[in-house]
Order: sequence, then structure tokens, then C-alpha cells
Amino acid sequence: MFEPEKLHFNVIDLLGAPRRALKGNKIGAHLIGLIAGYPGYFVLTYIAFWVDGQSFSTMWDRYGLYPFFPLTEGVITHPGAWVVYALGLLLWLVATLLAATLVARITYKELKGDPFYALHNGLAFTKQHWRVVIFSPITMILILAFFLAMAVLMALVGKIPFVGEVIFVGFLPIYFAGAIFTLFSAVVLVVLILYIPAIVALWEDDTVGSTFQAYAITWNHIWRVVIYSGIIALLTVIAVMVYGTVLTLGYRFITWVFTADWLMGEKLAPILAWAEQIVFSSSTWLNNDWVGLILSSSTKLNSIDPAAATGWQAFIGSLVALILLLIYGSAWAYGLAIISVGQCLSFLIYKFKTDHENLLEQRDEEEVETEQQADPSAGETAAGEDLPTGEQNADPLER
Repeated sequence: MFEPEKLHFNVIDLLGAPRRALKGNKIGAHLIGLIAGYPGYFVLTYIAFWVDGQSFSTMWDRYGLYPFFPLTEGVITHPGAWVVYALGLLLWLVATLLAATLVARITYKELKGDPFYALHNGLAFTKQHWRVVIFSPITMILILAFFLAMAVLMALVGKIPFVGEVIFVGFLPIYFAGAIFTLFSAVVLVVLILYIPAIVALWEDDTVGSTFQAYAITWNHIWRVVIYSGIIALLTVIAVMVYGTVLTLGYRFITWVFTADWLMGEKLAPILAWAEQIVFSSSTWLNNDWVGLILSSSTKLNSIDPAAATGWQAFIGSLVALILLLIYGSAWAYGLAIISVGQCLSFLIYKFKTDHENLLEQRDEEEVETEQQADPSAGETAAGEDLPTGEQNADPLER
């Protein structure tokens, strides 16, 4: 039996998130999420530009492989284009949440003392619980939609002459309560999206239970959510800047050695130039945005004209560009992994502060299943020890 790690159950635990996230399985999990979600976002964003009546060549010259822009700039104005663009964001968000659930599960098992938790086991867990990850936010959106619909309905009733005014006055206290609950639920939706991967990975609850957990976190720990999120964001920026700088230094070293005149020299330079025009194009936002600074790639690393590349060199350069995209994509994956690990640690802290409950000392469903396969009677007894009969069917907030 593995021995769980000893945590402080305070902000000190969060400081170790960059170190815990710097592992191949966690970075790889989020890199898979990026590979799964980003192409859909990329294609749908350019379709949105087309629906908005904008030229593909103009948008490509402006954004290249990275069609990101502030939503307040008015880049997209057509309602249909906004729908397509929102769909792309949604697909990318779903892929990211599922990858975050996988990373949170791996982190949870590591904190429980299992450093050999297999990636395929985490994938199986995520596959089993993906509905909770997706449908919990949808549940919250439906709750908000219901209250907004009721508000519109009561406002329509208020238009009835004489009777409408009386109803408005009589129901005003209820309107106030409903309005406050609706605003509170909107905050809960944000908290739920942030923490649903950790809730599912650690608490192993259903959609309703996970939604209740988000309400409990918002009610009991909203100030911690704000502070902890700020700390995790700061750690993420610093760690990704360091990670990206190391990647760039490595690439600079490769170009310095391999492009030497007495080595590959002129043969390699056009290949790298072709790859860089794809990955670090001067027309993309990487050259004038703070994200380019984080990735330490705001300037082209090779000054050779890409047009000098032959057809074969362009083909090889495209393969190099693909590899560079994966390597620099790992920087983004590392940042997302830090956030996922930080949310996992935060949820452990919330549960300990609220219920004085150390989730690392409880058996999870995989452990119970393993024990039942080895000895069915022992597995049932072990499960019963962790959750007494009176608590097994209790509301998640009352455990």
C-alpha cells in the first residue's frame, strides 16, 4: 500500500505546482488535448472570418497559424460568424477540460503515493467520467437559463395593466432573492469550469454532486479561489517563460552548430528559414504580443530568406516546422499542466478546510475495484470502512 504525501493544506502547497507539473505524462496529456482541440478551433475561426466577409489571405497574413484576438476589437461582427467562432472555442474548451481531468487524476494518484500510475489508467478514468466533466457546466447554464426565462416571464406578466404593478410589488422580495441567486450561480459557473477537472478526478461524483461541490467552494472559499488563482497564474507565467527560454536556447544552439559553414551550412539554413516562417512568422501575433515574450520566440532565429529553399528543402522545412510546433506547444501544455495541478491541490485544501477531510487518505474507486478483484469480501469491507453505511448515500456536501 502506498503512503500518501504529507501536505500543509495551505498556500505553501501551491508553490510546488510547477515542479509537480514538469513531468512527461502531464505535459503529454495536455499536448494531446491541444492537438485534439486546436485544429477544430483553427478551422472554425477561419470559417468565422469567411462568414464575416473577410478575405482568407488578409486574415492569414495577419494571424497565420495563431488566429487569436481580443474579443473587444470587433474583428468579428456578423452574428453567424460569432456562432461559428464560439463553437470553435467550445470544442477547444472541452478538449482542454478532459485533458485537465487526466492530469488531475495523475496528480491525485501521485499525491496518494503511487508514482507509477499508468497514463492508460488515467485515460480509462477520464473516458468513464467524461460526461460529468461536460454536463456539469451545461447543468449550470441550464439553471441560469431557467432563472433568466422566469425573470422575462414575470416581466411580461408585469405588463398587464393595474394587475402587473400589484404583482411586481407583491413579488419584489422574491425577485430580489432570485436575482441574487442568479448572480451567485453565474459566479459558480466560472468556479465550476475552473475546478470541474479536479472535482471529478478527486471526488469521483456525478453531475449533480459535482455541481453542488462548485456551490460549496464558491460559498465557503471564494476569497481563496481568487487568491489561489492569482498565485497559480503568476507561477504559470514565470514557469512557462523559463521553459520557453530553455527551448529557445536549445534551438539557438542547434542552429549555431548545424548551420556552421564546415557542417550542414548552406544546406540547412534554407530548411530552417522555411520552418521559421511557418512557426515564427513575422505576420503573426507572436511578434508583438506578450505571449511571444513568454515563449521567447518574438524574433526569427534565422535570417535566411525562405524563398531560397528548393522544393525538397521546403518539404523538409515543413516537417521541421511540425516538430517545432509540437516542441513549443509543449510550453503551452506545461502551462496548462501547472494550472491543472494547482487546481488539484486547491481542491484538496478546500475539502480539508471545510470538512477536515484528507482525500489522500481515502480509497478511491480504482483502489476499491482492485481490492475487490483480488478479494471481493475484503474489497467490500475496505470500501465500507472509508464510507460508513450512513454516509454512503449521504449528500456530497454532508460528507
